Amino acid sequence: MLTSPLIWFWCSLLLGADTVPLKKVPSSSTPPSTTQEAFQNSEEPLPQAFVAGIESYGSSRVTEAAIRKVLGADFDTWIKKGLAGDAGAEALETQLSAKIKKAFDLALAEWSVMHYFEEQGLAIYITLDVVEKADTARRMPFLPAPKGKFPDPDSLISQWMQYETTALQLAQAGELGEQGPVACPAFHCPFGHKHPKLKPFEKAFVDGAKKNEKALVEIQAKDERAEYRGAATFLLPYLKDGKKVLSLMLGRVRDSDALVRNNTLRVLGDIAEFHKELMVPLKPILEALQFPRVSDRAKAVYVVHALANQTKEMSDALIKDGLPQLLTILASTQPNHREVASAVLRRLSGKTFKANDLAAWKAWADSISTSRAITKSK
Repeated sequence: MLTSPLIWFWCSLLLGADTVPLKKVPSSSTPPSTTQEAFQNSEEPLPQAFVAGIESYGSSRVTEAAIRKVLGADFDTWIKKGLAGDAGAEALETQLSAKIKKAFDLALAEWSVMHYFEEQGLAIYITLDVVEKADTARRMPFLPAPKGKFPDPDSLISQWMQYETTALQLAQAGELGEQGPVACPAFHCPFGHKHPKLKPFEKAFVDGAKKNEKALVEIQAKDERAEYRGAATFLLPYLKDGKKVLSLMLGRVRDSDALVRNNTLRVLGDIAEFHKELMVPLKPILEALQFPRVSDRAKAVYVVHALANQTKEMSDALIKDGLPQLLTILASTQPNHREVASAVLRRLSGKTFKANDLAAWKAWADSISTSRAITKSK
């Protein structure tokens, strides 16, 4: 079974659709706007899917038992429909979210359904992401949704979507090999450009970002279409000015849409990992660790993993300000939470406890807090 935190990150990147039904892997020539559409447009069946974990996140009131009590048989019906590829699962999902939100008087209740290749097949991990109304300001400090609509400069947005679709097809066919860090002409390359079918996009993106920088910046900040803002967020890292790219990414960490936040944090993760001279600030990343969606937290903890051992000051700040949230994320059933959070804690502590040994990690965190309290009182 894959256990490397970066491999978990890659798997969730590749198959990180947030809705059921599950269907297939992309093979059409029309670029889908979401991974979900990519699955639906395919002719190649996925491996056998199974539910590997169910959880809620964000409220001690909303447990799995409480969810089942409120939703009754509809909950299992939704899962069965999703696993069967029944398109009716999407409408039922929306109904179940609304029912939970009303029953518990929540600010947000949305399902995150993540897919991972495991030895047994395609593992499905379901998280009900919730936000209590009292936590809205802290967990959802988002910018107003943009209202503009701008033209696609030199078809760069469309080309980016085609690049993603092609790469997903290649990955599912096993043509990209084991995906680790890839040679990259930008500050972030999710799939690289080594494969012959991806190579032509490299020059288009490098030249296009330079020529259309102003238009892409405007789209990223002001276009009402999240898929456009998300694509612009991935195209801007092809600029050569790292400080400018970093600033543009930090400006959208609080975007109103989860897709854009996801893409922004992915870019910041690569900057933190491979361009340490640019110094990604910790504060907005720790804030993102508390954001409402699985995709938010997964990418934020990936950035934290890259920052964890950069400097002693950074490590100390993480221990001081980030431990409670890291332990909360560690307790999640989502592999891209649990595995990466445990890798962060190993970097900070020098300990080698397993990811599922919550008691050991909490005991270590308590010992750190006690030690700090004693030192402060002297």
